[in-house]
Amino acid sequence: MAGEEYHPAFPKGAVVRQTPAGGNRLRKNGEVRLIISKGSDETLAPELVGQPITQAQRMLAEHGLLLGPTAKVHAALPAGVVISQDPPAGFPSRRGSTVSVLVSLGEEERFYVMPNLVGQREEEAVTLLKEMGLEARVSYESFPGQDRRVVQQDPSFGTRIKEREQVTLVVAQ
Repeated sequence: MAGEEYHPAFPKGAVVRQTPAGGNRLRKNGEVRLIISKGSDETLAPELVGQPITQAQRMLAEHGLLLGPTAKVHAALPAGVVISQDPPAGFPSRRGSTVSVLVSLGEEERFYVMPNLVGQREEEAVTLLKEMGLEARVSYESFPGQDRRVVQQDPSFGTRIKEREQVTLVVAQ
């Protein structure tokens, strides 16, 4: 045997060609080289959507396919999970060809500009922070004439702040 190759017209294990060609004379104990079919080089693209990218790469290798161009975007799926693929699952593909994927970066963090809460009533300030997805940490100090109003805040007005970050409020007693 001289080797194997994929061939769409010959099933796996069939002789694709030989050297010397059939019908030629051969000396006794002469060498005949055979190329054996590995079957079709066509495979179906596996379902990669929902798989972690490392698992997707293994699945591609099992099908004789390669990971092609990979793009990443923020999505509601966990980071590293395949969102879509091209060609789609079940699409006939030649072994050795590539499959492009779109991979999740996870959810995008939201940012806000810190509002000025100084002078607002405690309940209003805390409600606003909750609506923004921020955590309010409230402490109380004595400030005559400012009963239940915010007298200090951290971070300060105009600061860029991430969702779920903590905001410290000092409220007058």
